[in-house]
Amino acid sequence: RQANLAEGTVYLYFKNKQALLMAAVSDFYDELTHDAQSVVQVDPDTLTKLTNLARLHFERVLDEWPLISEAMGPYLSSARYRETEAFVLNRRYVEVFDLVVRDGINCGDIRADLEISTMRNAFYGGLEHCARSARLRAKSLDSGFEVEDFLSIFTAGIMARPETSGKSLDDGALL
Repeated sequence: RQANLAEGTVYLYFKNKQALLMAAVSDFYDELTHDAQSVVQVDPDTLTKLTNLARLHFERVLDEWPLISEAMGPYLSSARYRETEAFVLNRRYVEVFDLVVRDGINCGDIRADLEISTMRNAFYGGLEHCARSARLRAKSLDSGFEVEDFLSIFTAGIMARPETSGKSLDDGALL
């Protein structure tokens, strides 16, 4: 009604309401993936890439949570999720993170002993939880602080540690 279209006209283009919703989600993911690719190209530094990607994801989840939860919710719990268009859209998007991590591993910034899928799940799952929690709080949100706090914890676990020249805690060295 708000678009001033007859319901029948909508069904000329979309098989059902779910197809219409997936078209909106597809547009959202296309833009999100494009923007993610853009923000990781700004700076060659691994930590900057992760920071830019985290800020983008947090802000978009915060802004678009109703669309994401409505469209993706039914698929995520399905045993056939990997066969859906929603999975393909999500996979294309998170591949940006995977590339950043692979590059970080190759240049020695990120630990090579961790599974990329585990890092990806922690990154996106943590950010989405923070964004959902932020939406539920009544107070004003400082998204920069939320993302920086999250990244401080996340990167402490995945970033390569500088060599300690053979010193251990028993030698009195701080690791």
